[in-house]
Amino acid sequence: MDEQLIEFIQSGIMMVIGTCDDGGELAIARGVGARVVDAEAGLLRVVYSSSHWPRIADHLQGGGVAALTCSRPTDYMTYQFKGVAHVVIPDEDDLSANTAYHKLVATNLPVTGIDPDHVAIWLDSDCPMTVQFKIKEMYVQTPGPRAGVKV
Repeated sequence: MDEQLIEFIQSGIMMVIGTCDDGGELAIARGVGARVVDAEAGLLRVVYSSSHWPRIADHLQGGGVAALTCSRPTDYMTYQFKGVAHVVIPDEDDLSANTAYHKLVATNLPVTGIDPDHVAIWLDSDCPMTVQFKIKEMYVQTPGPRAGVKV
């Protein structure tokens, strides 16, 4: 991951974590803060609300495959990351990333014309947990001719 991509991930973007269990049942969660732990190793941590999205922990118990789709609402720049993941208790740095995310989204989303009442729903951080990803694949998913291109 280069510096531009790290900055993108750690900004006020929309994030959706996608998982599936061994039987193929899908689950999603909205990410509410992210940080790159080790860019060279592809280690990324994303905070989510475990009370709102409880199946994520079940699906990733003992490690599992997951995808993270990140999109910037001001210009629709979008990336998807795929890899192995597991759920961990958030550490102090994860909680700081969550706090920073709230501030960034509160600043960035109103610029797009989104109703601030809707933004509050997206920022649900009740019972925070963290998904730690080991990224194996990265794709550009911005609408247009480069969509689907592997990074």
